[in-house]
Amino acid sequence: MGFGSRIESLPRSHDIEEGLTARAFDALWYLARQWQFGEFRGDDTGSPYICSVEGTAHHVTAWRSHPGDQPGVWRPFDPTTTHLEALVEAEPVDDVRLAALRLEGGRRLRAPLDAAGRSAAADAVAAACPWDDAGLPAPRGLTAVLRRLLPDPLRLAALLSDPDPGARLDAAGVPAQDRAAVLELAAPWLEWWAPRADAVGLGAAQDPDVAGPHQPAPWNIHHLDHGFDLAAPTAPSPLLRAAAYRSGRLDWPEFDDTAEALTGDPGPGETSEVQTLAIPTPASFAGMPANRFWEMEDAVVDFGETDASVLDLGRLMLVQFATVYGNDWCVAPLRLPVASVTEVSQFLVADVFGGLEALKPCNAVDHSWRLFSQGGASDEADSSFFLAPALPGSLQGPVIEQVTYLRDEMANVAWAVENLVPDSASHAVDRLQEWFDRSATAPAPAPAPAPAPAMPLAAPRYLVSTDVPTHWFPLVAEQLSDGESIRLRLTGVARLVDGSVRPADPLGRLLADRPVASAEPDERLWLYEEDVPRTGVRVTRAPQLVRAHDGATRTWVGRSVSAGAGEASSGLRHDVLAEPEREEG
Repeated sequence: MGFGSRIESLPRSHDIEEGLTARAFDALWYLARQWQFGEFRGDDTGSPYICSVEGTAHHVTAWRSHPGDQPGVWRPFDPTTTHLEALVEAEPVDDVRLAALRLEGGRRLRAPLDAAGRSAAADAVAAACPWDDAGLPAPRGLTAVLRRLLPDPLRLAALLSDPDPGARLDAAGVPAQDRAAVLELAAPWLEWWAPRADAVGLGAAQDPDVAGPHQPAPWNIHHLDHGFDLAAPTAPSPLLRAAAYRSGRLDWPEFDDTAEALTGDPGPGETSEVQTLAIPTPASFAGMPANRFWEMEDAVVDFGETDASVLDLGRLMLVQFATVYGNDWCVAPLRLPVASVTEVSQFLVADVFGGLEALKPCNAVDHSWRLFSQGGASDEADSSFFLAPALPGSLQGPVIEQVTYLRDEMANVAWAVENLVPDSASHAVDRLQEWFDRSATAPAPAPAPAPAPAMPLAAPRYLVSTDVPTHWFPLVAEQLSDGESIRLRLTGVARLVDGSVRPADPLGRLLADRPVASAEPDERLWLYEEDVPRTGVRVTRAPQLVRAHDGATRTWVGRSVSAGAGEASSGLRHDVLAEPEREEG
């Protein structure tokens, strides 16, 4: 491979389009200039033809939730059977699968009773096991019709598991001649129900790492992100931490090495040797230019359309790399075990002249080179690489819940707005539309008779505050004990609810989760002020489906965090004088 002087375009203006176009009007002239600049007098050097790489892979064998100051317990992790995104994002109870399972569970008891002519017994069991919506909106349409005919399997399982189910059925009004038919179905029905209930996560709320019945263990309710650790016990830096994972694809940029020692018991470590002989090939990337000046460019590519100002340093550096240095890199594939931290102990490159060169890690030569490294600034010669168990992507179903955190400068308050909430069948309910519908169906006040023209105007009406939609919940600022930090505490607007004036409760899971298990009725979630910027934050819950490399699928309901749509106005005003009303004559 010859090395000599380079021919590069030298534009005489601030625009780069003319130089990148590199129009060739006289090919012979370019060849003469190539000869004049010494391109034909390059020194012969050896081109790499084979690489030998040796190293040690330290396998990740455990994970734990770490959403705040208190980490959870270590749990075994096997990338061949589990998916890291599902472990981190999944809620303890899969509401979507549970909703479908409950309907199927009720049908499996009623269908054989109807077939045996015991419809009266099926109706009595359905009446004894009414559906519990747990504070969520009631379903509509076909689901509502089916629920009137079917028992709730959650209550049915408790009834049939009773030491004396016959007495429970008698108290529920099941006729004596039908009790035997119901009790005959109890054992096979419970055998069918138990494993499926465990599969959707019923009972997972007793997990010591879970703060609420619908809150993922790694979910940091104060920062709106997931926090967790991975352990590779045999690695020099055995602890990998993802402190602020919000959603999407879990890959190596989400993780950082920490100087902390392993605490708890992550279990025994596992290592394997990595060895390979590979043939280096020139690196390529999408849109890569051909070797300029000496090769005609594809007509599809037009670098003359690249536009950049003198201050656009990032784009200029990218263009320079692509056009000048893009063909100076080679790639040598190295097969690594998934979910491992690999240390390269030897990297030898042999050229075509028989030369042998031992390569060092890039950051051992240049300490500022930190690409692909999880280590801190002190690990200047870190040669390890973390191959995360990343999935290529997931399929997302319809959003079943959405909460927007935003700032309202006019009212000088922040808000948590429940845009969508799931009903008890896990179908999204638009709370704004619901509020409009409820306002439209509210009885209109009787029109006041026209006042006599001679009667004077009444005094203006004084309002303490104007009304806001019922799905807007204020986030009131509270100063912490350090005298500087501020947190935003979720509160409620006092309204007339069930005959008494009190704050209305949120209906969704995102705002109903508690930061700690507490019996205090006013214990609500709080956020750090910096986590609600002027752009706002949008948090959604949606079902996810992934297919792993072995073809297995996994579903769960996960949370995703994205930027909001900016500030908004709730229309809240205090100390308002309403328009005066005329006195009745």
